[in-house]
Amino acid sequence: MISKFLTAVILIIFLQIDLIGQSDTTNIYNLFDNFLEELIMDNEINDYYDQLEYLIQNPIRLNEASINELLAIPFLTRQEATAIIRHRNLLGGIYESSQLVNIAGVSNELIIKILPFFQLGKYNESSPFSSIGKYFSNIKLSLRTRIQQDMQTERGFRNGAYSGSKLKVINRLIINKGNNLRLGLLTEKDAGESSLTDLALFNLSMKGTDNTYTFVIGDYITEFGQGLAIWNRYGVSKGSEAVNVLPRKAQRVKTFLSAEENLFMRGIAGTIKLCNFSFTSFFSFKYLDANIDTFSNQITSFPLDGMHRTNSELSKKDMVKETIFGIATEYEFDDWGSIGFLFYKTNFNLPYQNPKTQSHPQKSFPIFSWCYNTNYGTFSFTGETSLANSSVASINNFEFAASKNFKLMFSIRNYATEYKSFRSSGFGEADNTSNEIGFYSGFRYHSSVGTFDFYYDQYKFPVADSKYNFSTKGNDFLLHYTYKPSRSIELRLRYKNEIKEDIKPIVYIYTVSTKKYESLRGEILFKSEKSFQLRTRGEFVTTIETNKRETGFLIYQDIKLIPVKNLDLNARIIFFKTDSYNTRVYQFENDLAGVLSNPPLYGEGIRWYIYFGYKTVFGISFSVKYSELKKPNNKEFGSGNSQFPGDLDNRLSFQIDYNF
Repeated sequence: MISKFLTAVILIIFLQIDLIGQSDTTNIYNLFDNFLEELIMDNEINDYYDQLEYLIQNPIRLNEASINELLAIPFLTRQEATAIIRHRNLLGGIYESSQLVNIAGVSNELIIKILPFFQLGKYNESSPFSSIGKYFSNIKLSLRTRIQQDMQTERGFRNGAYSGSKLKVINRLIINKGNNLRLGLLTEKDAGESSLTDLALFNLSMKGTDNTYTFVIGDYITEFGQGLAIWNRYGVSKGSEAVNVLPRKAQRVKTFLSAEENLFMRGIAGTIKLCNFSFTSFFSFKYLDANIDTFSNQITSFPLDGMHRTNSELSKKDMVKETIFGIATEYEFDDWGSIGFLFYKTNFNLPYQNPKTQSHPQKSFPIFSWCYNTNYGTFSFTGETSLANSSVASINNFEFAASKNFKLMFSIRNYATEYKSFRSSGFGEADNTSNEIGFYSGFRYHSSVGTFDFYYDQYKFPVADSKYNFSTKGNDFLLHYTYKPSRSIELRLRYKNEIKEDIKPIVYIYTVSTKKYESLRGEILFKSEKSFQLRTRGEFVTTIETNKRETGFLIYQDIKLIPVKNLDLNARIIFFKTDSYNTRVYQFENDLAGVLSNPPLYGEGIRWYIYFGYKTVFGISFSVKYSELKKPNNKEFGSGNSQFPGDLDNRLSFQIDYNF
């Protein structure tokens, strides 16, 4: 069986003539730059990258697309998607990009940004495979192998605590047939782990040509409403895209094939569309890593790092059985909007004790939720209310598009302290969608002298901490300005101000402390056609807490060069100095295809990296990244088994992509 499968794969590789080009890594990062810059993380969040990469390699057929299909594009609102479809229907189809100009309510800037995700004109299903057989027509195959290694040796390798090698290895295979059939496989091994298949993912998805059904077997994620009940782990929050962070656009069921090891489901899921109704059902069964209290035999927490290197980490692996089943339905009122209902239940084989509340330990966690989305002219209302254990979380959003140049939005959220959903990712300050009340407002204005994005968010935590039954509060605002004096130059200015209360010990007494944070950033981009690009950024950060003032700054220079066709060179050098971790600075890095990283920089030092990518005419691409972080005053990095001596932290990454 395996030999037949390998034979089929080899035949596909060597017989396929219709090569597809690898998407330009830098272009994808430019799209993400403003959208994800506030998503603070030091991890790889491949899901977003995979979504964009899949859309670029399998563009949406605009003349056949529904509103929900267009909403898969991260930068498009429901109002804008509705306007594009109306424009398409009015013209009787879109056959050239010039027909997308001057759509009421959609800026030309946005059209340029989303154009790579569209396939225009008539669609020809014929391919070189037609002579071999209809079965092989329109097949695309993508293979990816990525190897990363830290050059230094952590204590866990030196003392034998880690069971495996220093390499981190990811292998991925995706086979697409048109936009309707997809097979995916992924294996991953972290540094220090012994098995190349420590994480193994698989899924097979099918979609009807008339979009009446979607079906997934294997690993997947689900999205509903505004993320209060169920969403992927990383929901986009506040940032320079002041009016594009809300409302969320749920995709119901999505295949999961990222190296993120948590919060995906494993089983079967599907959506059927009948008239204006859609019905979604899902079932999942998998084992989770967990910490178990040996005295009470209760779950105390779920480790999310996915590391299985030491005996201690291996002892937590697959300790809990998780079963999830759920149903959701949604009714579309044509262009007016939609209303949806969800019920799902999570069961564990052991009781779970929420450490932040005094609730009774439970094995079962049922969640009810309903959401709405309605448009009326230039007005839009969206929201979700979710119920868990008699506790409610709700969010309601209002959008007003006065013109294609001015958009305004308000959002109010109220998440009860006792509310608990293991798979929520609601908009807000905290990442657990509980114990928070907030009001958000923002606008975007395109003018002849530039584009202005502004938001103001005020919030309160009714219970400061599980130990302190009083409230804390905070507020923040951001102003982002973009100006293009010419086609090749773009200027960006950003100011952020945040005031937030926290619990701090003062002379053995815990009390409320107020922390003020300010950040001023300036950036210049220069583009010379497509072959040469420069980016210069400077940022200054200040924090004031209990009369103590700390500062930090960052300066970096980017250069992108395409000296010859298919050769891509990127490099960045960063100088930074901060008084402490409180004044850390972030910079969203250009990385290998499929990797998104935004590591914090603090202390004093230099970070630099160089990226090299080359695409052959045979559909094979090579990419390499080398990065260094040097802190002259450091004697060691990390702690515990992750500790290593010296002032240098460097890494080498290599990747091969085969696209046929």
